[in-house]
Amino acid sequence: MDTSSLYSLLSKYIYCQIYRTSSQCFFAIFLSVLVFSSLVCSTSIRAETEVSLSSKYYQFNAHDKKSIWKGIISHSPKVSLKDYAQHKVVVGLTEWSLRYHYTFRVGLYRCEIKKHSVDVRVAIHLPYWENKWEAPEVLQKSWDQYVRMVSDHEDVHKEYAIRTAKRLDKDISELEVFKGCGELKKAIEAISQRHMQQNRADNSWFDAKEKIYQKNAIWF
Repeated sequence: MDTSSLYSLLSKYIYCQIYRTSSQCFFAIFLSVLVFSSLVCSTSIRAETEVSLSSKYYQFNAHDKKSIWKGIISHSPKVSLKDYAQHKVVVGLTEWSLRYHYTFRVGLYRCEIKKHSVDVRVAIHLPYWENKWEAPEVLQKSWDQYVRMVSDHEDVHKEYAIRTAKRLDKDISELEVFKGCGELKKAIEAISQRHMQQNRADNSWFDAKEKIYQKNAIWF
């Protein structure tokens, strides 16, 4: 049973960006910490990782390959390509934000997580050729094949985001009792940093592998 009121409130925002080939991930981590003191210890309460997925389409009209690329360049998501871009045209884009929240249970020379939650939101941006049916069938099939390849590529970035959130959730839940809440908070931040670094490495490896594949692929 909790016996005291709010002890402290800390909020933190971390932003980092990754861009490889035609995809980009935005990482937004919002950290809210509520610290309570307690005279009685009980097991930490953990909810399942909450995952929210959405698809967004940017639309354009075209009648041949040249006008298709013109439509993509004009209507695709506008992002900063500085430092991360390998191509000037963004065809598909994966954005995701990760949010986690936890409360502390404080005793004499001890601090532990009372409960926590992690949720991740992923949005994938893809092109939509509105008047595709007016084009020759060969061009339609070529386009469909290309969009499937872009979609499959972005799906991998989506799965990396979800995996990162679930790994973070699991590692936070496994933290034991610390002597002080400052040490516990540092441990949580270290876990977060480790998983963000792993995510960047995973995406870099995947995009490098895809770049090799794309050289030999039949592009639209």
